Amino acid sequence: MKSKKIIIFSRAYQNMAGGIEKMSLDLARGLSDRGHTVVIISLDKESDTPFFEWPKSVAWIRIGIGNPDLRATTLSRFRRLKAIRAVCKEIRPDIGIGFQVGSFALLRLATVGLGTKTIAAERNSPDLFDYINRGKAKRFFSNLILSSATHVAVQFESYRLKYPFWLRPKIVVTPNWVAQIDLAKNGQVAKPFKILFIGRLTFQKNVGVLLNAMDYLPEDFQLTIIGDGPDMKTLQAKAASMHQRVILMPPQQDLKSAYMSSGVLCMPSRWEGFPNVVAESLSHGLPVVGFELCSGVPELVTDGITGTIAKGMNSSTALAEALIRASSTHFLESRIKESVKMFSFENFLNKWEEALD
Repeated sequence: MKSKKIIIFSRAYQNMAGGIEKMSLDLARGLSDRGHTVVIISLDKESDTPFFEWPKSVAWIRIGIGNPDLRATTLSRFRRLKAIRAVCKEIRPDIGIGFQVGSFALLRLATVGLGTKTIAAERNSPDLFDYINRGKAKRFFSNLILSSATHVAVQFESYRLKYPFWLRPKIVVTPNWVAQIDLAKNGQVAKPFKILFIGRLTFQKNVGVLLNAMDYLPEDFQLTIIGDGPDMKTLQAKAASMHQRVILMPPQQDLKSAYMSSGVLCMPSRWEGFPNVVAESLSHGLPVVGFELCSGVPELVTDGITGTIAKGMNSSTALAEALIRASSTHFLESRIKESVKMFSFENFLNKWEEALD
């Protein structure tokens, strides 16, 4: 493939341990290694530092206008647009990739008239609009913005039908990647039975229902939560009453020991895009429990084969039942690992290069 000049715009990287940050950096690194020129733009300040290692061959332009964590004023939006357009006019990228619809909208406006192809990298299932305030109106305007893209990148083929028919011709499928792990787990179900959760402590991740499920589980079930976020204080208060059955830990880059020492990963999210933690768990041979109505979970987890699926959504008793089933099911580690073999780094880059053409 002929080398291209590519701009990636993602909201922020300052101490952000999420999937968008990790995958956008992996994409930048991989495309750069394949001979493309890649520049990342974000709203971070010059003094900010990323949680994940930054690719040495990828420039990072931090425009530092306003607080990325807060709703921007009209003036801040205009200043951001002006700054991003100045970068684009200087670089003249062949392609601009905006991670999430808000970032894409700003990048799309910034590249008007420059002859730049644009890709909207949607990292959530459209199901998220079923759970947020004024979801129907936001879905409509989101789809309107996406219609201006050259391509809309989604993470599973099944997501295509979640978009209106007039957007589907623009959709390309670019799943995330997961490292292939050769280490073998013990294979023995140890006591206490250890449940693992990894992720941001937010409304989306729905960790409260997992803590409620602990009330319906045997006393020898323990839960480790690795993450941080706005729900931390609420979860800490509830965990304090659970007699040390729940351990809360801060985010960490090396999660290998957590996967290897657990009996199951539980992902109680309301919605996902491509749940990286689920794929990583499976690559370590660790089965996964999640809800059947959580987009992204049924796409990766097969009930009784690579984990157990809880009925419906948001039921602590259904989640507890699925966790109990998982604790008594003999899962084949090799089969679990095999289920994510197609999500290699090579295929990840191949899919993205196809989208860039």
